[in-house]
Amino acid sequence: MKRLPLWFFHLSVGYQRPVRSLRDVPEEELERISSRGITFLWLIGVWERSKASKRLKELMGKKDVLGSAYAITAYRVDPSAGTRGDLLSFRRRLHRYGVGLMVDVVPNHTAIDSDWVYAHPDWFISTRESPFPWYRFSGENLSSHPHIEIRVEDGYYTRKDAAVVFERRDSRTGEVRYLYHGNDNQSVPWNDTAQLDYTRRDLREEMLRTIRRVGEAADGIRFDAAMLLMRDQYRRLWFPAPGEGTMVPSRERFSLGDEEFSALYPREFWDEVEEVCLDLPHLFTVAEVFWGLQDACASRFFFDAVYDASFATHVAKEENSRFQDRLRDLARRPERAGRMLFYLSSPDDLPPLMRYDPLRKYQGAVVFLTTLPGSILFTHGQWEGFREKYEMDGKSPGWEEGAELEAWHDETITPLLKERELFARPERWEVCRFSTEGRFVEDVFSFFSQRGGRRHLVCYNNSASPRNGVVLKEGGWRPPSGGGRRLSWYDRISGRRGGGDLHVVEREGLPLALAPYQAVVLELSYE
Repeated sequence: MKRLPLWFFHLSVGYQRPVRSLRDVPEEELERISSRGITFLWLIGVWERSKASKRLKELMGKKDVLGSAYAITAYRVDPSAGTRGDLLSFRRRLHRYGVGLMVDVVPNHTAIDSDWVYAHPDWFISTRESPFPWYRFSGENLSSHPHIEIRVEDGYYTRKDAAVVFERRDSRTGEVRYLYHGNDNQSVPWNDTAQLDYTRRDLREEMLRTIRRVGEAADGIRFDAAMLLMRDQYRRLWFPAPGEGTMVPSRERFSLGDEEFSALYPREFWDEVEEVCLDLPHLFTVAEVFWGLQDACASRFFFDAVYDASFATHVAKEENSRFQDRLRDLARRPERAGRMLFYLSSPDDLPPLMRYDPLRKYQGAVVFLTTLPGSILFTHGQWEGFREKYEMDGKSPGWEEGAELEAWHDETITPLLKERELFARPERWEVCRFSTEGRFVEDVFSFFSQRGGRRHLVCYNNSASPRNGVVLKEGGWRPPSGGGRRLSWYDRISGRRGGGDLHVVEREGLPLALAPYQAVVLELSYE
């Protein structure tokens, strides 16, 4: 994943020549990305950013910023990235190296100054009267439209309130509307966004057309906050049943009965998106999903990959028993394991090196991540080892950092990524148990995977203490052919070799000693 134009800044420094748009990205960089085993390059910030978002941040004292990458004015290429021609040319260049282009679609909301806010205010959740009488909208007009005024609530500037609506005023007609900001009820409303109303058929149809146009220009789409448009979640937030508590303040007055809501939102929107994607068979689709809804999303909808936050949540905090439970659950449903997308840290979190400290913990965790089934994500700056937390409005980095981990990743992680197919497909994937004196050690994760004639055992000690024990495999260690007297292994990380008598290993387990935060990737063979 790369954040534009932060990526351009880093490329300009690294290659000692200006990189101002996608057309300037050096060919050497694309070749290097491919050589590392990367199959998709996800670009954040491709689409036109909001001028209102930028101005809001400036009014709050931030300098040298852009509008948020997720406050999108329209699905036109942002000038900071180049032109649509540059995007299409960049995609063709990536293809020469076997890499696909992935971009975002943000279906839940737009920018407060988007084309749709100006032209189609009915497509947004709104009210004719301010939902709270104390709201005031006397600040700067943030609109670029000659006849439409846009103002956020005054409490935004004084930091006294995170208002749920902003004001849209049409100077030609005198019409005033209060449009709701995008909101997931997990924090304050996103004050540079406007919440779309999916009970409107015309809005759903236009969003489907937009997704089709984006899908025709890319190889993959990451759908931002996909869980917000699942019918039950959307209703919970915006159209609660009568008598139920509201999730977004003031929405109780818009409650709908079951039949009323079903008439307005009759189908899951993602089922409609699937029909579009059937016409785009090249497209790889990723759903950003939180709130523990990844399994529901994967079982119900068509996405090729679904965010699974369990690794980033539990492994980082060393809540090892909880991630052990997750692995065992996925092992019982391998078809679902193959559709999960794991990551060390999401783009909104602290960078991986800051969450997985000390360094050896990061290194062990990323080896473990790279061998999990499904899909995996590397965030901006992770390969280089950057520690700065970047915001979605960042124009340039605030820290000067060297690429201290680049060589380690190239040497250790690239060989695994180039053979990801050995691990990504979970058909022959079995979670094992690491045992010390008959006791299951939850700090050590271990699993066995087989593809073709190659077999691997991956173990990772996610603790600050050394662990000595044996790995127990439910299916036994003897190969299906029954041949061989000795089980040998080669650790693809350290280069060490070892093994033991197969009969002893079958009876007692495979002995293994792991240092704190050590990961091993043992390729197994029988002699």
